[in-house]
Amino acid sequence: MQDTKSWIYMDNNDNIWKFSVNNNYELQYTIMDSEGICTKEKLVDKDVTGLYIYTNGDGIHIIYSDLNSEIKYCTFLEQQWMGKTLYKFNADEIETKDIKVVKLGGKIHIFCVLKHIISNDHGIIMHCIWDGNEINIVKQQDVILPMGFNEYYLVYLDEKTNIDLLFISDEGNEISLNLCSYKDNKWESAKRLYGISGDEFEFSIISDRLGIHLLNKYKKDSDYYLEHVLVKSNGEFLNITIYESIKQIIEIILVKVYNKIYCYWLDDNKIYYSAFDELLWSAPKCINDTESDKIMKYNFCTEKKGDFNIDREVYGVEESNFRLILPSKFVNNEIETDKNKEHKQEALIEGQINNSIHQIEHLNTELSRIKTDNSILMQTIETLNLELQNQQKKLLLYDEKDSFDVDFKKMQIELDQIYKQLEEEKGYKQEVIERLKSLEEELGYKQEVIEKLKGLEKELNFIKIETQKLIEDNIKLNKALEIGKNFIL
Repeated sequence: MQDTKSWIYMDNNDNIWKFSVNNNYELQYTIMDSEGICTKEKLVDKDVTGLYIYTNGDGIHIIYSDLNSEIKYCTFLEQQWMGKTLYKFNADEIETKDIKVVKLGGKIHIFCVLKHIISNDHGIIMHCIWDGNEINIVKQQDVILPMGFNEYYLVYLDEKTNIDLLFISDEGNEISLNLCSYKDNKWESAKRLYGISGDEFEFSIISDRLGIHLLNKYKKDSDYYLEHVLVKSNGEFLNITIYESIKQIIEIILVKVYNKIYCYWLDDNKIYYSAFDELLWSAPKCINDTESDKIMKYNFCTEKKGDFNIDREVYGVEESNFRLILPSKFVNNEIETDKNKEHKQEALIEGQINNSIHQIEHLNTELSRIKTDNSILMQTIETLNLELQNQQKKLLLYDEKDSFDVDFKKMQIELDQIYKQLEEEKGYKQEVIERLKSLEEELGYKQEVIEKLKGLEKELNFIKIETQKLIEDNIKLNKALEIGKNFIL
């Protein structure tokens, strides 16, 4: 039964090309546009046993193997597939599969596995270099192929643009992981890294300044394990168990986003992920706990620039309208969520400060109005006092006492009302002044409390991080002690 991993190719127009090899060894594809409309399935070639898709920014390129032990190439030009045979291995009873490609120095480095049909436990990993005209055989690595595997090796460019080949080999009681490097146009001798005992083994690899990061999934007894092995530049090993489950763990993905390593996996059709901070892995998080449609892993290639180029493998939902799930987008969403939380907290504090400032501004405006009214009243009082003095002088000239008494009483009443109004305004003014002083003191206190809260929050977050690191480190040590009994370095 054919079990070649399917491919997703995204062009510059956001069209999604889905390639797969069916049980009849037919390489087929369908195209879904940005509106979700798919074309009918079309045929590329027959007798296909493996494929790899890459792009140079000029369209899609496919290198694939077939049942005739041939390595072939094709590209899509003028609405049709154009191709040719690159190389044919002159050996009978050989199956060519597990194609991989690395672009380096303007040349295409092609890798494949030659598997003996009769003695199916023996295989050869071939390395071929194609310059666009000729193809040359550079390397062959003999391996003992474990039963039930469809992927026996990984190739990648390290931090120094050397090609590293990681391959597995069956040693009887365990599966060994081995590494060899292509430097200065030649291969170094392969070295054994470590061995793993168990079933349903999957692995992935990423290299950075710390060394080589290996993500291993395997089943032991009735439990499934997901572990991280860091092979440091100085030769030291670091082993951490990331996840355990009684349910089947499948479709693992290892990706580096913003210089941070993330791993993804499927458990009961749910996507989980964890992040590595160069010391510990974060607690696993479930991304889609409500997904009902089947999720699958695909190899991924795109011409689009940006974060898309981070993803070498992606998830997809197998339904009538295919839906792509990019691991890097989950990371971007998480970062954006954290930023939004920080912005909301800052906005809340800023809002409280602005509210207090607005209150002070309002009181200052009110105080200014009262001062103006008070000045007017004082001028009025001064005018009335002058008028009163004049009236008093005039009264000395009158002989009629009754008329004098009436006018004096009227003026006295008016004067009393003015003084009463002035006293009320003075009282209100004093109340506003006292309120303004209180608010200024309150604002100063609030600002002091806010600064203390910010300091306490930073201290609390630091304590939480340190506590979590201690807890996870304790768990790591306990797990490492347990797993170390079966993990042979």
